[in-house]
Amino acid sequence: MEQNWITSDDILGKDVIDSTGTFLGVVDKLFIANNPLEIAAISIDKGLLEKGLVVSKTYIERVSKYAVFLSITPLFLLQNKRVYTATGHYVGQVSGITQNESKKNAFDSIIVKRKSGKKEYAVDEIAQIAKSIVLK
Repeated sequence: MEQNWITSDDILGKDVIDSTGTFLGVVDKLFIANNPLEIAAISIDKGLLEKGLVVSKTYIERVSKYAVFLSITPLFLLQNKRVYTATGHYVGQVSGITQNESKKNAFDSIIVKRKSGKKEYAVDEIAQIAKSIVLK
């Protein structure tokens, strides 16, 4: 008989990888909705002295033998990223994020700490987000 289900043992303790391939931590808890009975979210243990993270099932792309893969990069990963202009000049580091109120895990702008103070950049001013952020 072919089984079309998995157990909690298939998920708990698995690495959690975001959409860019970044290791976020390990699954330490499942949140189960009552009606209908289904997994609603997972809790991610990010390590000793790190605040955990809860991710909705809507952001889980797939569960493999060794890891849980997300379809997103959580916004908290933007914090402290280095910001550059399109020509490669260093601007500063992300010190804050203005989250979009209507969309989960979306942002309207980033606040960059610069030598001369802070400056806010709207999401449409950003060309690329990877290991660093590049402005248009």
